[in-house]
Amino acid sequence: MRYKVIYLLALALVLGSCATVQQQIGKVALKLMTKKEANLSNIAVIGNYQSNVASTDVGITTLGTEDWEEGENLVGVQLVKPEGAVGVIALDGTVTVDGMEAKSYGGGAYYARFDNSDRSPKTVKIVSVNGEETEFEIEAAPAISIKSVNGETEMVSVDLSEPLEIELEYDPEAEGKRVLVSMITSAVGAKGFANFQSVIINNKITVPAEAFRHKHITGGGPTGKDVTKWVTGVNHLQVA
Repeated sequence: MRYKVIYLLALALVLGSCATVQQQIGKVALKLMTKKEANLSNIAVIGNYQSNVASTDVGITTLGTEDWEEGENLVGVQLVKPEGAVGVIALDGTVTVDGMEAKSYGGGAYYARFDNSDRSPKTVKIVSVNGEETEFEIEAAPAISIKSVNGETEMVSVDLSEPLEIELEYDPEAEGKRVLVSMITSAVGAKGFANFQSVIINNKITVPAEAFRHKHITGGGPTGKDVTKWVTGVNHLQVA
């Protein structure tokens, strides 16, 4: 997974307190959705191997628990309620990755940090206080690197009314695979990468301007008003 710093060309008002407000709203919402659990049969596990993570000042999470370094790899799990139930799990127990205890980042997320150069398969083990345990192996996805955006390689400017051309380099194992193109959006209480284009990987991929305006991104519902907006100014482009 690779991302690139870009600038979105749009008019925006920047409120200094916005990040703090989003953190507080996010914390309250997650507290209401979180259940402490030791019985592994009541937990659904989502494995996650994130490579080359964005720096913490990107602000793609809202809990203020981020402590990783830009470019590191995060390996771990998110624990959620099973069978489609809404909510996340705070494990009464421990999560380890290759024997290293994973840190709880809130929202059911448990990750261990690894250097960018370490992309080896990892063994994730979950042990509850009542003695139940389970483990599985997880591998990194093939590496993808963004070479240029609209022919530019540094501090790229993106106009949301124009198509986007992305030049890629990638491992041979990624050939023929489908990738998602994402940038950061914001809504009340949340800020994160939103997928706006799905495409079979190629050395050059083109995103039509219409993708930036799709209701998958803006929401709106019956009101017709956009409830989610692209973060203007400094943003990040991700292909994964």
